[in-house]
Amino acid sequence: MDALKVVSFLHRRADFSQTRFSEYWRTTHKEHALKLVEAGFFRGYIQNHALDWQPEAPATEH
Repeated sequence: MDALKVVSFLHRRADFSQTRFSEYWRTTHKEHALKLVEAGFFRGYIQNHALDWQPEAPATEH
């Protein structure tokens, strides 16, 4: 069987903080997705979450 990998990028609702949005996807959405895995619609399910990370500012020369 050929495999297909699907990647989606989502915008969170304005009333969801980053923490609340990630928690929803780690719990509620995961439970729904795993039911589809168990039913044979997907072979697996992997989540990737955005990190609250800011790159360091580049050093300036004096």
